[in-house]
Amino acid sequence: MTQAAEKSFREAVKFDPHYDQAFFNLGYALIRQNKQEESNAAFRDFISAAAENPEWGRGLPLTPKTRAAPFTVVDRRGHSVSSESLRGRFVLFDFWATWCPPCIRALPAMRQLAQFFPENQFVLISVNEDVGDQEGWRRFSRTHEMDWAQVWDQNSDLYHTFGLGSVSTLSLPRYVLVDRDGYVRQIYTGTDQLGLLVGQVVRTVRGSFNDPSKH
Repeated sequence: MTQAAEKSFREAVKFDPHYDQAFFNLGYALIRQNKQEESNAAFRDFISAAAENPEWGRGLPLTPKTRAAPFTVVDRRGHSVSSESLRGRFVLFDFWATWCPPCIRALPAMRQLAQFFPENQFVLISVNEDVGDQEGWRRFSRTHEMDWAQVWDQNSDLYHTFGLGSVSTLSLPRYVLVDRDGYVRQIYTGTDQLGLLVGQVVRTVRGSFNDPSKH
């Protein structure tokens, strides 16, 4: 069954190399067969396809909106991360939780996106919203090899700093793209259009660093 799905998705991407969802589904079909390296490649292809998909070019370029409020957090390794320390780079904040299935489904794509640009251009920060003790989050991130920047958002402080919801409610996943000057460019909700999110992020970062006037 899984091999049949793999074959179907491979045929789909041959037919339309910009069909990013087919690359995403192919990645999961390969995961279920324990083909990790091939799966990683499929998710990298998902990112590249999303960046070239004509559907996701609408509404670009993303323009600066509101300035992000100053913040300081501590990552999983004990390093301080602040709005000032990130200045000069684009940052995508990935607000997620271990109890959120759509968040978990997006993780393989997030892993490849974290490595897609040089660190001096783009940083992905996954912000965990699990309530209570940090150990469950730490154990989960180790088990799933989440080797990019990881932060535990105690009391959902950062979530509320970005104005993503009231104190009593959490809607996950949420994604916030902040530009090199500390301005929010876009806020995304859910994963139904993960290709849109990824495509817009990649095009926006590329556009900024390829435009001499932005330096």
